[in-house]
Amino acid sequence: MAKKQSLPVLPKSGGGPAKFVGLLLLVGFVALVLKAPAEAAQLVKVVGAAFSGGAESLTTFANQVGG
Repeated sequence: MAKKQSLPVLPKSGGGPAKFVGLLLLVGFVALVLKAPAEAAQLVKVVGAAFSGGAESLTTFANQVGG
């Protein structure tokens, strides 16, 4: 009979503090959109550009390491 492998049990979701912080961020962003939509749009553009730059840097690194 084959021996069963036991996998470590991972929590299904973040704990209470993580959910609370996420909720605060969401509420803050919604408030920003309602009070200052132009500034909120600019914030989204800046954050998107930062992620895009990071993705490009990781791609360049991976290309140089891999080949």
